[in-house]
Amino acid sequence: MSEIQSFKISSLDSHSIVTVKGLAELLKIKPQTIRAWLCHDRLPNGLPRPKKINNRNCWLMMDVQNYIMDIFSTKND
Repeated sequence: MSEIQSFKISSLDSHSIVTVKGLAELLKIKPQTIRAWLCHDRLPNGLPRPKKINNRNCWLMMDVQNYIMDIFSTKND
């Protein structure tokens, strides 16, 4: 299953924008979890702070891809 997910992630444009909802879908968590991380300033190590675009938290897809790759590389160590 991880091969399917990595294909899905790598096929997306690295310059596209990811919102809280999109990040939650990629990480398989609820959007409210990400909002709580932001509210309490407790983002996971490696996940960069989002940029505000039209008052919404957004990440670059490239940053999200790097974060996910770091998660899998540290789990395999």
